[in-house]
Amino acid sequence: MSRKLGLNNILLLLTAIICNSFISRSSLATENSYISLVSLRERVDLNGNKFQGSILSIVDDDEFLKPVISERSYRYVKLLNELEVFLVSDSKTTKSTAMMNVKVGSSMEPGILYGLAHYLEHLLFINSEKYPDLDGFMKFIGLHNGYTNAHTHSYKTVYELTVDSLSFDEALDRFSEFFKAPLFDDTYTYKELMAIENEFNYAKTDDDLRLYFVLKSLVDKKSLFSRFDFGNLDTLKRIPESIGIDVREEVIKFFKSEYSSNRMVLVLTGNQSLDELTDMAIKHFSGIENKNLPIQTFSEPIDKNPVNPFKSLTNKIVLLDSFGNDMRIKVIFPLKRYMPKTISQDRLFLLERYISSRRKGGLYQYLYNSRLIFDIDLDIDDYNIGFSYVELTVTLTKNGEKNLFLIFEAFFSVIKLIENTEPRIDLYNEKKMTSLSSFNYGKVSSLFDESNNILATYYNYESKPEEVLKKSYLISDFDMETHEEIISQINPDNMLVFFRVKNLEDVINNSISVEDNIICSLYPSSKHLKDNVYNELLLSAKLSIGEISEENYTKAKYVTKELNPCFISYLKQVTPEMAIEKFGITHSEPNPYISNDFSNNLSGVTVENVPIRLGDALSKYRKSNVNKDLSSEYENFGLYKDFFYYPTHILNIPKVTFKVMFDFPLDKVLNNSVSITTNSLRLELYSYLFSVLISTKFSQELFELDLASYIASMSTSSFSSSYLNTIQATFVSFGFTDKMPLVMYRSAQLIREFSKKVTKHEFDIQIQLLEKKLMDYFDNPEISDEYSRMLNKLNFNQDLSPEAKLKELSLLDFQEFIEFTDLLLNTSKLSGFVFGNMDPKAVVDILDHFFTTLYTEENRKITSNNEFSFMFVSDFFFSQWDRFRSLYTSLKNYFGRNESQMGEYSYIPDHLKSDLYNIRDSTESLGNLQILDVVSLPRKSKYYLFKISESKIDINSAIILNIYVDYKSLGSSILTNLLVSIISDQFFAELRTDKQLGYIVYSTYKTFSGHISGFSFVVVSSNNNVDVISKNVLEFWEKWFSTSSNLITNKMFDVARLSYIEYLKDKLTSFADVNAEYSDTIQRKEYDFEWRQKSIRFLQEISFKDFIDWYRNIYDYSNSVMFAIQSPNSVSNSSELDRLKGFTPNEFTKLDETKTLFSLEGVKAFNQIKMFNTD
Repeated sequence: MSRKLGLNNILLLLTAIICNSFISRSSLATENSYISLVSLRERVDLNGNKFQGSILSIVDDDEFLKPVISERSYRYVKLLNELEVFLVSDSKTTKSTAMMNVKVGSSMEPGILYGLAHYLEHLLFINSEKYPDLDGFMKFIGLHNGYTNAHTHSYKTVYELTVDSLSFDEALDRFSEFFKAPLFDDTYTYKELMAIENEFNYAKTDDDLRLYFVLKSLVDKKSLFSRFDFGNLDTLKRIPESIGIDVREEVIKFFKSEYSSNRMVLVLTGNQSLDELTDMAIKHFSGIENKNLPIQTFSEPIDKNPVNPFKSLTNKIVLLDSFGNDMRIKVIFPLKRYMPKTISQDRLFLLERYISSRRKGGLYQYLYNSRLIFDIDLDIDDYNIGFSYVELTVTLTKNGEKNLFLIFEAFFSVIKLIENTEPRIDLYNEKKMTSLSSFNYGKVSSLFDESNNILATYYNYESKPEEVLKKSYLISDFDMETHEEIISQINPDNMLVFFRVKNLEDVINNSISVEDNIICSLYPSSKHLKDNVYNELLLSAKLSIGEISEENYTKAKYVTKELNPCFISYLKQVTPEMAIEKFGITHSEPNPYISNDFSNNLSGVTVENVPIRLGDALSKYRKSNVNKDLSSEYENFGLYKDFFYYPTHILNIPKVTFKVMFDFPLDKVLNNSVSITTNSLRLELYSYLFSVLISTKFSQELFELDLASYIASMSTSSFSSSYLNTIQATFVSFGFTDKMPLVMYRSAQLIREFSKKVTKHEFDIQIQLLEKKLMDYFDNPEISDEYSRMLNKLNFNQDLSPEAKLKELSLLDFQEFIEFTDLLLNTSKLSGFVFGNMDPKAVVDILDHFFTTLYTEENRKITSNNEFSFMFVSDFFFSQWDRFRSLYTSLKNYFGRNESQMGEYSYIPDHLKSDLYNIRDSTESLGNLQILDVVSLPRKSKYYLFKISESKIDINSAIILNIYVDYKSLGSSILTNLLVSIISDQFFAELRTDKQLGYIVYSTYKTFSGHISGFSFVVVSSNNNVDVISKNVLEFWEKWFSTSSNLITNKMFDVARLSYIEYLKDKLTSFADVNAEYSDTIQRKEYDFEWRQKSIRFLQEISFKDFIDWYRNIYDYSNSVMFAIQSPNSVSNSSELDRLKGFTPNEFTKLDETKTLFSLEGVKAFNQIKMFNTD
């Protein structure tokens, strides 16, 4: 698994563990079968090739099947040692990526050494014979503004790195040594076992992972699927040592016997030419030993006598004790044969149309409107041990928990309907065409994502090298036999049911006896269903406490029972007519949003380096297109004053994005000109509910958009989350240009009708779901949840805690919510950002139609007081440019100090500055909501917040030390980022690799409260308490930041500085890049679109002395807050817990529940009123 993950990366970790493991495989194919496959894949003609004698084969760029919009060059080579290499050259990037797929995973581990492959992955990073420095590779990558990671699966291990292109050659030299001569340094082999243990302890509380390991424990132990592929101290130390096995010797033996160049596929990307990349591949990777080992292919099962391990579990139900409040059923239908060769078909296309699609007339729509479910999902997986299965997942409402029978009945009636309906081949062909359009015109993936896709496609689809870009987009023709084969096995006799329940013992104690089970005697009425707690009618016998089992590794509790045969018998009798008559299922219709015009629509549009005001763009367009009819009258110019436009000539993608922001009318609420609550918490909850309800409406009413590769959605943010504005709703529409007028029109209709169409029933469902989410904060919160609660308590002058929100839920009123919705949509200040393949006249035409559709005559005049000028360029923008120009004129001014703050405070726009804390009155109103300005506290303030974790099972404790460096500005952001790139991997190496303080160990740049630049040190540990963690974190702080420290050298500074400059030179290559580049500065109302060029100039002019002068001031001037979260589950007794409660680090002031920093004299705060009033 990953060696370096932050809190916000844990979802990726679990995806790698769970999802990828579910589709993994890994025993060995014969060498002969591999050779025959190679002969079909490659065309070898090296006569006269410059690399003759260094490679075995080559497929060059002109043979690759590439997207129409692609500007990249590709090559495939096979080195003399049979290592396969894909090369991608992109002149627009300044980053380079290497990704190595080693076809060796956990299923190849010997005997009882579970987790050995995972352990090997960890050890390769530490050091090598050529580079023996502890974590030298990690430090190098960090200093060069890079990233590295790795993950182990049952059939492969993937190693990744990204670094600036200037450093790529040296990075590859270090990286390749992983596979040539790793050191397996005895000093760190045991320490790294603790990393495996900590990693598992961190992950094992996740309900999905627990279910996965319960499933493994239930299957036949002879199956490779049953292996514990994660590993921990028991499997990698205690058990092996007890029987005389030296694990270090075993991991070295495993490396030598399984890692071979002919089992490796490498992807190298960068701005280097294909020849330069080829030279690098030959230079660095030809020396990896080829042991001529057999290779496992995707289509050949690992198990030579494959049996679906789930087949022996059919007709059973497993009740899993859940830690969360998210009740869910998962149903697995094992398939008779392993089906990887059908992967090119969209095998679940029709099933998804009828079952999981949000369309009207689908199963989801019926179950959702009946208040039974929140979500439903359907998937098919091919697990390369040698079996495939279909998986249904349903997230339940409270009513759904007690009506499982009805959900199953509806599901199987739809399956019957599909079985008895002639497939709509025209709809399947629509999907084929859309997929091909997405390949040719859809997007340009990041080089990192493209590397991942190349490796996955090459392996899973067993494609030819030249087809690797296109193969996964090519949906093969509809195959009736495959369709019928899958559908026929989705039946009641062939299912394993998992039911996640809250408090398993309570469920058992409240269960009914089998004699009371009514399913065998009559069809259960609604009354019967509601009277039966947790659907015991699905069970064949009464539950008992003695039947509870415990999974060996995660300690998950569960009960396995036979499904009631009467229940199965009834489900087998459902009819297709029931789907139509009882559940309202209808057939799908053709999609009106399928694109067929991918033209360039920027002819005659001036190339712009940065976004400009929409009025300015239209004026330019009129002047340069005098022969065109541009005399249209636009009634809504007043709405577009704060709209920006950016034509994406640089992207060559025929798509466009419309973003329209609705700023909640704070002025009208605070001056009482509208009658609605001013309570901050209630308005925030209404904002959240609006976001989820209107998103649901979009997915239901306009479900075809997603199938046609369009996005239309609406979401909200608030002052408590974005820190920059009052409540704001953002509508986003993105997709191909040709159908965008229709998409925008339909979206405007939906938004206009939302308050009339949304029902109290839907409102109540979302309140129920929100209640579940809030309850998770109390029952078994994650560390990130608890930290968020502590941070909010520090930051805000009002109580925005989950407890307060839960209490407020009962006071929410549907009619007041409708009033809030109308106020938000009809009286808000408007702004926007449109970018893409569309000329400004077409943009204004579409916006005009959008707002004409959205607003009635009555509410449209609300916005008519907005003045609009075509040639509007704000004085504010020029004043900002003058400020930054003066900054560069004299860098020494930046490093001047005063008593109140560090840096360029005078360069910050007034609306982003804090003011002395002051509230209008004593109410908890939105106008009084403010955020603490920690920088305004007396210099070198140090505060300590302690909390006992409320998790009943998590044994992890955490320390988060936040350093508040300076107000956010161009200079402070650059310098702090520069500093973090120097120290982050030093922090990791010292506290994680050397001291094994915990699994999650990292330092990262942070923007606190939206206005302050700083950084955080984070340690999460299952083997240390907060006193030990804090001591070590503060020792690092003293060592690196005290005024006497000289650990940062001129070389470190120059390497990090030059690498940062290279990063800033990176060109925009996708719509996501454009959005990330400009949306933040628009939202902050800075309109500083030249920030990248200014940053480069800043970095070019800054000296090492300037940086060190600034850096030394951090220790004496910066304020810091330490958050400590102590797990009671890892403490041996109550007296030890009491001691930790009383602990406070030296020089820190402890803040208890009653103290707030807002009471300090002279403290400042940020407020949303200034932001709202800024033009």
